[in-house]
Amino acid sequence: MASSSSSSSSAKRAAPDSSSAFFQRDAKDGIGALESLYGKQSVALVVTSPPYFGCRSYNPALAADGTNALSANHTSTHDSGAELGHESTPFAFARRLADVFGTTHEYLRDDGSVWIVLGDTFARSTFHDDAHQHASIYKGEAMATHHLFVAEMRARGWRLWQEIVWMKPAAPPSGAAQGRCNPCHEYVLVFCKREHKPRFYPREIREPGKTPAGTVMPPVGGKKYGEYTKTLVSDGMRCRQDVWVVAPSRSRRAHVAPFPEELPRLAMLATTVADDLVCDPFGGTLTTQRVAEALGRRSVCFDLYTHDV
Repeated sequence: MASSSSSSSSAKRAAPDSSSAFFQRDAKDGIGALESLYGKQSVALVVTSPPYFGCRSYNPALAADGTNALSANHTSTHDSGAELGHESTPFAFARRLADVFGTTHEYLRDDGSVWIVLGDTFARSTFHDDAHQHASIYKGEAMATHHLFVAEMRARGWRLWQEIVWMKPAAPPSGAAQGRCNPCHEYVLVFCKREHKPRFYPREIREPGKTPAGTVMPPVGGKKYGEYTKTLVSDGMRCRQDVWVVAPSRSRRAHVAPFPEELPRLAMLATTVADDLVCDPFGGTLTTQRVAEALGRRSVCFDLYTHDV
């Protein structure tokens, strides 16, 4: 998870022709530069976790002062040039976040996909709507920002391929649980080009099943090879389901909200092969880049702020 604003920088940590590169620049600008940096349809996978609406600041200077949460004193919440996530309404946030990924997506391969980790937030006491444009949202309720974002992505030509639920075990108590069940999940939204089907390797991300390994399975559909019926023996694994139980990252060394390595790892195994190019436009502490290097993928990450890793 990282940050974005209207300004950008050309600072970089590695050359774009190396196996991994980091550019200190705005996420939208970074996505827009992919085609010039690597060529048309060069990216096999975009996997990222952007800022959530109204939660915290990712500016290290503000974080050092303890101003991580969006407060009523932040006058920039009404400024379209403010840090991403500090818009005045969730509708403006969804539009601005969708703008990051573009409408023509020429940087993405036809069989590529975009995986975005995004959690919902509640309309806290700091929720603003001074123009009274969105009276349907009341303080205290869930805003469904992920649904608003999906609608905006569709309007830009993207296709929602799947919605995966990321369930966090042993989630700590939340203040929101005073009037509802304790929130313990976020979403992994998978998008692809509207006219194409994305690559997917289901056997690369299988998970343990309920059938013990070694169990002889009954013939399915009367499959026969010559005069012999094929004998199927369970290996104890099953196709991965769309609810992922993954513990959140506990590291707080350099970033207020790092996401766990297991999420980008599963996305890469499911959709890419060795030497494919993976992009994270909200690079944060470069979790995606470390996972890509371990799996033999190339990577490029962008972030407006630099973090010690």
